[in-house]
Amino acid sequence: MMWAMGGLDVEGRYRNDAFVVDAKRISWFSLAGIMKGAPPKPRAYHSATLVGQRIIIIGGLGARVWSCKEVYSVQVGSWKWTEHTSEVEGDAPQPRSGHTAVALPDGRHLALFGGGDADKDLFYSSVSVLDTATWRWSTPKIQGVARPSGRGGHASALLRLPSGRSALVVHGGRTSGDKLLKDTWMLELQ
Repeated sequence: MMWAMGGLDVEGRYRNDAFVVDAKRISWFSLAGIMKGAPPKPRAYHSATLVGQRIIIIGGLGARVWSCKEVYSVQVGSWKWTEHTSEVEGDAPQPRSGHTAVALPDGRHLALFGGGDADKDLFYSSVSVLDTATWRWSTPKIQGVARPSGRGGHASALLRLPSGRSALVVHGGRTSGDKLLKDTWMLELQ
């Protein structure tokens, strides 16, 4: 299953509707009329990450750059929106868009990297972890001196290493001054 929510339409309007790809028919179908609860405000450049059986929505750009304390989830199957904003605690990252988030192997946490506020030409290189059972953000201590530059619009994935451990892999994106990046970084996770 592939799920999409929000984005910009052809007229430049922010959206908050949701669609799913039917893998057997290779076709999109709208979840309008199926979704329950109040959706997030319209946005683009947010993250939508499957953690367990919930899709977690964080940040993005719409009427403003949305806070990372404003977190929504959708339960797969029942398609019910839940806002977790009042439950979110801890060291939340700065409001951002253009970031990426990957589910960690424990099925409970997600790791968020990068993003920023393009209007201010400000991009982050920080990693933050959200525990989706307690809705608590934390900032892990990262070993070593070498780090990727702040960026948005990059790609990231969780990679399973031959050792059995996992790594967050980040590639490309753009940084301050509209500079395009083509570097790749790997952060081994404990």
